[in-house]
Order: sequence, then structure tokens, then C-alpha cells
Amino acid sequence: MGKVVSLRDMDEKQEGYIKFLNNFPTCNLGSLTISLLCVLLLVIATFTIVPVGIYSPEILSEPEKYFSSINNVLLTLYSHLYSPQIPVAVFAGALLGPRLGTFSMVLYILLGLLGLPVFCNGAGLAYIYEPTFGFIIGFVLSAYCVGKIFDNKIK
Repeated sequence: MGKVVSLRDMDEKQEGYIKFLNNFPTCNLGSLTISLLCVLLLVIATFTIVPVGIYSPEILSEPEKYFSSINNVLLTLYSHLYSPQIPVAVFAGALLGPRLGTFSMVLYILLGLLGLPVFCNGAGLAYIYEPTFGFIIGFVLSAYCVGKIFDNKIK
């Protein structure tokens, strides 16, 4: 048996649908292209590692002794490695807004879960159990929050 829908209910449904469409981001070829470029930029940032050294007081007090050993120099240079993934996620949210920025981060995650090697330590559905997957989920939240902040500043 079918449900009887009154004309008033139909108007409310149409208004809700129109509100949904008005709040939905414009999804044209340009915005999709920029979203895909943000995903590509995030993949590049995943495999880009910048060495950031920790400098000890020994460097300032006696630099000639500290730098005499190549091991000390290499230990200083490679003591911390930095991956610029977070700035890319923030950039995507700022550039695309909350919805398309979140979409691009979700697309990055889906590509990795489908098996494309876009994550640093592998890919596939089993990556959900990796400890770094929570870090990747944070990209979605950061893109959304930054997009909302920038969206409110522009209006």
C-alpha cells in the first residue's frame, strides 16, 4: 500500500530539497580539478620529508669539537623529520572551503583505502588498523574547520 502524500507535505519536501541544493557547494569542472590537485599535492607532501635538526647547546659553546665528527652532524640533521601534510590539508580547506576541502581529504583517504599507495606505510583496508590512520583522519577535520573559519571571514 502506498502512502498518501498531501500537497502541503510535497511543498515542504521541495523546500527542503531546494535548501539542500542552495547550501551544497557548486561542483563544476574547475572546483573538481582544484580538489584533485589538492589530493595530488597531499600525495606529494606525504612522500616529502624535510629534515629538521635539533641543535644542542654544545654547538654554540664548542662548535669546532661538535662538527669535527660527521656522526654528530648527521644526528643533528636527521634527528627530526617533518612531513608537510598538515599545511596541505589546511591549505585545501582554506582554498576550497569546508565542503570541497573535506571532499578532497575524504577522496585522499578513499584512494588509499582502495589500494592506491598514497599513504606512507602502505595502502588498503588493513591500513585502518595502523596507528597513523587517526592522523590521516585528522586531515578531514582540519580541512573542514579551516574551511569554516575562512568561510565565515569572507562573508
